[in-house]
Amino acid sequence: MPNFWTKAGQFISEKLSGTRTQDEDILKSCEKMKYAEKGLSSLKNALQTFITYSDNFMHFFTDFNSSIQLIYNDSAFCNFTEEIVVKHQIIQAQFDEMNKKMKILLLKTSEWGIIFDTAKEQLKTREEKRRIYDHYEGKLSKLNKNNKKDQSYIERNEGKYTKAASEYVEISEKTYNTLNNSLNIAYGLANSMIDDIITCEKKLFQGISKSLDCFTNNNERFLEIKKNLDNPNINKDTITYDPI
Repeated sequence: MPNFWTKAGQFISEKLSGTRTQDEDILKSCEKMKYAEKGLSSLKNALQTFITYSDNFMHFFTDFNSSIQLIYNDSAFCNFTEEIVVKHQIIQAQFDEMNKKMKILLLKTSEWGIIFDTAKEQLKTREEKRRIYDHYEGKLSKLNKNNKKDQSYIERNEGKYTKAASEYVEISEKTYNTLNNSLNIAYGLANSMIDDIITCEKKLFQGISKSLDCFTNNNERFLEIKKNLDNPNINKDTITYDPI
């Protein structure tokens, strides 16, 4: 059987996985494409999920601050707890800022669904060419085994076989290159996106940590306030309750 394969390193392997012609390099690239496409979709969903969870988490800060203000309204603990409220308002603003950035990043994923469209179309065309090639390869194989050979008939089919093989190799090389170019695009987009996400995360958590650094001895501060509250020599505003 003539060897029509190219220097791209692709080869024809007979009777592999139930078909006469399969290409291991393309099969591997297709497998990478499948995982990359699934991963890009998962990353896009993760961004959407973050925005949903972030909105809910910011509601927590609002509820948390409201409960603190209600509990300690006009009490001796008010000044300290107001510090907590202010810091949580800052954290809430930091979450809101990251939320805005995530929404911008999500917009960048709008075209991700078409990255592999060209490769998929070429794979369909390649499959059609493969079937035609397999047909003439099988036909010639039977003709050459037949003792009653019609040489002119064989030559006509050899011409069709040569054409089919050439077209199959051409579309295979084109598809292989498209697959790998598409994968490189996917990796490039994912690399940039992941870098942006991690940068946002780092800024958010560093900001949260900075906001909460001052709250290292909360229980001691509560106890100190209560101690001062119970000491009539310190608390000049102590009112003794007289039911009469």
